[in-house]
Amino acid sequence: SVQFKNGNLLKFNADRLNYMAKRQLAHNRLEEAQEIYEIAIDIDPRDGRAYLGLANIAKRRRDFTFARDCLNAGIRNSASSYVSNGNTIYDWGANPFLLQALGCLEEEMGYLAEAEKLYIEATKSRPCHAAAWVSLGQLRIKKLRQGAQSARVCFINAERELQRAGLPMSSHVYTAWASLEYKYANDFRLARNLFTK
Repeated sequence: SVQFKNGNLLKFNADRLNYMAKRQLAHNRLEEAQEIYEIAIDIDPRDGRAYLGLANIAKRRRDFTFARDCLNAGIRNSASSYVSNGNTIYDWGANPFLLQALGCLEEEMGYLAEAEKLYIEATKSRPCHAAAWVSLGQLRIKKLRQGAQSARVCFINAERELQRAGLPMSSHVYTAWASLEYKYANDFRLARNLFTK
């Protein structure tokens, strides 16, 4: 049931709707999930989760154009922030989660230069966004063939920015970095050390 406070829908409802839609999507009920995500956007158009959900539904339907449109709409409308050391920090640009998701979509469609640009934009929007750094590093080593050092710089930057923001280190960063050292640089000792972090 929809709850009102002073004539406005509560943000709590958007949270519940995003959760409900995600559950519907997990059970492959695409129509129901899409309806719920659209209601969540009506309640809070600045929340990027519903746009991401709609894009995931479109990707399951193999409708990449609609997925791109959903993510672009989310990038235009949403805003995001995070808490570091008890302080709310607002992003420097668009929602980094949506930028990274759009970068992954562009990469999947074969538009590698556009994907790289979006990953870089995500890291500029929120420098401590580990997933964007990892995606950028993996794109550079695996698909753009720029060499191990190019990807390593991304992982080093991710580690530094997480420390600077006072956030916990990401196992995702260390696992990707260790994989790079093992597969591409043949530095087994460093890879073992990174896997243990």
